[in-house]
Amino acid sequence: MKLKLLSLLFLAALAPAMAQEYQHASASKKINGDQAYMLPKAALNIEVSIDKTTLVPGSLKTVYDKDQFPLLKRKYGVDFEKYNNSRSKNPYVTYSIAEDSIKINLKSMPDYSKIYYVNPKAKWNKNQVVSFTYGADGILTEGESSVENKTFDIVVKGLSGLSAIVGAALKDAGTQSTDYTIPTNIKELDEALLKFNTLEDQINYDIYKDLKKRYEKEYSAIFADLFYKEKKETKAVKFIYVPSSSTPVNTPVPLFKFDNAKGELVFNNALQSQIIISEAIFDSNTGSSYNLYYDKLSEQQSDYYTPRSDSNTGFAYNIPLSVFLKLTNPKAKILYYEPAKIPQLGIVGFTNTRKEKLIFQLDPLTGELKKLSIEGKAISTDQTGSVSPLVTDIIATAKGDTDATKLEKEVKQLEMEIKKRNLLKELEIQ
Repeated sequence: MKLKLLSLLFLAALAPAMAQEYQHASASKKINGDQAYMLPKAALNIEVSIDKTTLVPGSLKTVYDKDQFPLLKRKYGVDFEKYNNSRSKNPYVTYSIAEDSIKINLKSMPDYSKIYYVNPKAKWNKNQVVSFTYGADGILTEGESSVENKTFDIVVKGLSGLSAIVGAALKDAGTQSTDYTIPTNIKELDEALLKFNTLEDQINYDIYKDLKKRYEKEYSAIFADLFYKEKKETKAVKFIYVPSSSTPVNTPVPLFKFDNAKGELVFNNALQSQIIISEAIFDSNTGSSYNLYYDKLSEQQSDYYTPRSDSNTGFAYNIPLSVFLKLTNPKAKILYYEPAKIPQLGIVGFTNTRKEKLIFQLDPLTGELKKLSIEGKAISTDQTGSVSPLVTDIIATAKGDTDATKLEKEVKQLEMEIKKRNLLKELEIQ
């Protein structure tokens, strides 16, 4: 009984030494042909649409009083500012950001500060098996994983001004003045608008749709010829922003400003090493910026885990910081507000791998632990008996063996060799 107890104690002492070790690679501790893996960090793939609007003046030379424009706007949809601007400079060009069509996608990138490797030369490691399945850029993953694409992609909504104009025109049909010497009465537009009355008598939807499309096209052409024509071009600016591990939470991070004279994004100079784009303008003045916020959730998984340090040798995985990612314009209007997990703002967790087999799955986007299976064998009485000679040898070595003991051990060893040889011969016969 005492011998069995000693055997159990000896195996317990060996357990930490037999565990698989995962070392943290660094500039002073580089990988030397060892099996390694890397954890991911989050990047924001952002697309901003910039609209270029060119106003071309129409043929009307009439100078309207400011008091006349409310009537012109209600009847025909004339914009006072656009009408005057189109005649102040030809062509008149303006730039604006299509704020309701900004897109933000979360994607993963390799985090080179989180490379871990297994040392195959380590003691007790030669009989262990390590199997890694890699994703893109050497990021570790396993099995299948679906990533929810948090994309803020709102289709630009808004009825054309013509819909409102037609509604007003139909209400006023038959009551409008036909005196076309009055500057606010325009015969060509009135006749074009009255055509929409015929739509009310249409039962067939296809005919209705075709007529409506034709009338709208005719009206738009007459309006553009008289007042002004708007030409719109849209340019998409795509860039990647990679938050650093020191990015502040719950405070605004100025991302970019908009130069509406040139139609260009001007990025925060402090983020120059974190912005990936083919060509960019950077400026240290962050006034009137579009800001990003990382609003930290009140309760975090990382609050209940001990962060991994280089003194830990367990299997490493990410525990990201859970936030609400928010983007606001210079007037503090919220353009994007979605939950997100940012690994580089969180911590690295670890497992105490003191078992024989470790099976895991990591989320390819965040590096979180999705599945963990640890297999190990309990120490049975038979196992205790089989290791007892080893324990006896250890105790004997400590105390020193007598000649008789040594002879007895040699005889036992020879007997075991004979048994082994006989067994091999029987197997060959069979």
